[in-house]
Order: sequence, then C-alpha cells, then structure tokens
Amino acid sequence: MTASRRDLSSGLIAFLAAAAGAPRFLAAAEQAYRDARQIFIEDENWANAASATTSLAILVGQEDIKQRIELLEESLVYLKLYELPDTEIATRIALIQALVVDNRPSE
Repeated sequence: MTASRRDLSSGLIAFLAAAAGAPRFLAAAEQAYRDARQIFIEDENWANAASATTSLAILVGQEDIKQRIELLEESLVYLKLYELPDTEIATRIALIQALVVDNRPSE
C-alpha cells in the first residue's frame, strides 16, 4: 500500500460522510466513494470496502434503487471477509428498506 493509499484508507470515510451531507457535494462525494471503494478492493481492505460500498449505495439509492440493492448486497460480501458489526447492521437495515421500496421480499 502506498502512502497516499494509506492516507486515503485512514481518513476518507469520515471526510466523505461529512461532505455527502451538502447537496452541492453529492456528485463529488459519489465519485470519491467510487474511487475509494476501488482502492480498498484492490488493497483487499475489506472493512473499508464494505463501508465505502454501503455509503455509496445510500448516495446512489436516491436515484437508482436497483443499483442501491446491488451495492448493499456487494457490501455484505465484503463483510463476510471482515467482520464489522456496526456496518453490517446499517447495511442490512438499508437493504431491507431498499427491498421494500422495490417491492421485493427481504430474506
């Protein structure tokens, strides 16, 4: 992992969560989550991959419920590789909500 990737891993999630709250930053936050997610996956940093994927799902889910569901299901895969109980709870709740909106049964 390079120094820039290490820096990204350690502080990006908190920054993006704050930036995502401002509407003018939504597109930039979405792209940053996508970029961070890719780096975390490449580095096999499953905890941060799961967190970034769940956060990305919540952002894009406002416009595309099917993509939200796909991303949340992907996050659960990462959470099988690295246990992160708080993220798993948030991910499962968001997934249940998305499935209800999409008129699909939750398992």
